[in-house]
Amino acid sequence: MAIGRISGPLLKANLLREGVNLAFETDLLYLDVNNSRVGINNATPQYDLDVSGTTRTPGLQVSGASTIGTVQFSGNTISSTSPTLVLGTADNVVYNKRLTIDSIDITDNIISTNESNANIEFAPNGTGTVEIIGNTNVQGNITATGNITANGNITIGDADTDNVTFNADIASDIIPDANNTYNLGSSTRKWNNAFLNDVTSNTSDIGDIRIFSNNIRTSVTNANLELRANGTGSVIIDWLGFKNGTITSLSNLTLNPTANGSVEINGTGSLKLPVGTTAERPTGAEGKIRYNSTLNVFEGYNGTNWIVLHGVQDLDGDTNITAESTPGANDNTIRFNVAGSTVADLTSTRLNAPKITVDDIVIDGNTITTASGNTDLVLDANGTGSVVFDNALAFKDQTITNTVTDGIMQFSGSGVGYVKFTGHGGFVIPVGTSAQRPPIANTETGMMRYNSQEQRVEVWDGSWSSVAGSGAGISVGDAENIALELVISLG
Repeated sequence: MAIGRISGPLLKANLLREGVNLAFETDLLYLDVNNSRVGINNATPQYDLDVSGTTRTPGLQVSGASTIGTVQFSGNTISSTSPTLVLGTADNVVYNKRLTIDSIDITDNIISTNESNANIEFAPNGTGTVEIIGNTNVQGNITATGNITANGNITIGDADTDNVTFNADIASDIIPDANNTYNLGSSTRKWNNAFLNDVTSNTSDIGDIRIFSNNIRTSVTNANLELRANGTGSVIIDWLGFKNGTITSLSNLTLNPTANGSVEINGTGSLKLPVGTTAERPTGAEGKIRYNSTLNVFEGYNGTNWIVLHGVQDLDGDTNITAESTPGANDNTIRFNVAGSTVADLTSTRLNAPKITVDDIVIDGNTITTASGNTDLVLDANGTGSVVFDNALAFKDQTITNTVTDGIMQFSGSGVGYVKFTGHGGFVIPVGTSAQRPPIANTETGMMRYNSQEQRVEVWDGSWSSVAGSGAGISVGDAENIALELVISLG
């Protein structure tokens, strides 16, 4: 027991003498003699007293500044090296029922300023807003430099002694909550002057004038409704001027009856249309009509051109005769239109129609027929002329002539069809001597003729041969040649 005691003087003298630090249980208590530091649970103290773990004391007095984590206590100031200083971990922080932040005092449920005449400002960051959840009572005036939006109902004033003043313009409609329910003013408290562009009301009474729906009439029975201009002025109704017996218009004068109504001008006199020369024509608009004093005709505008108002047409206008395809085309073509379709047109050189019937002759497309059944179609030239087809075949009396020099006249059947000549007479083929045979260049296999010199019918099959063949009779000339050959051979 006595051996374990170390006296104070001895400890100090031994430490100074040995020049090393003293440790109890390695780091339970560590004395850094050279740096004058003491470590508790810390063998490397960085401060005069460096404790690793929890320190508990019934009271702590610090004459200077004290730092705990990132929080520093100095005098009556608490600060933090962190951007955020958190007071407590619960929802509420209570300090003597009062919290003072700069010039703001928070006492119980009251937020006030401790500076005279100072404002309280709620300034959210960026696009954030100040949100007040619950009912809000304001005792005093409300001033808003921006817009005010109320999503619910708004009640202004609670007595007729309260006043509402509009210093700003109203930029929207004012619509009552229910139709035909609320009044603007009353019979005893009326508005003085009303400056309105349009007035829409079921019924309005102005003196003895009643305005309702689309009617203006007097409220007095059998009283006249008079519209009078002052002095030399006129009564103007939507750009229409009425003065004595004249109606004038500040723009176009339009008479527009509704539905199936019509514009009627009664009397036994006449209607005078505008009169002017061609050069005086107004700007065209579809439906305009006038009298052209240059052409001495009535004319109308069809939307594109001025056209003369005369011609041949039926009641509905779909059957007519026109002198040009479109107004102003000037194509010098007369067109015959029936039921909305052009059936024929006529120029200075031709008549064009898909089908023409003349007496008993029908021309339809590329076909000419007779209209009556079993009736001959007769094509007859005048005088010595011939009926010519396709500039090649000419028909004259009982003769068909190929008008093309050295042309070939061909009768051709299709498929297994053939050319047939009927009757009880004869069939005459070309007749000529051997010298009159056609040139070889103009011959064709099957060509047939009667050789008047050799008195036989011959056919061309590469050479001229008798149609009777090798076993048939021979001509006189052939017989004479054979006789001569026999005389010579027999002596």
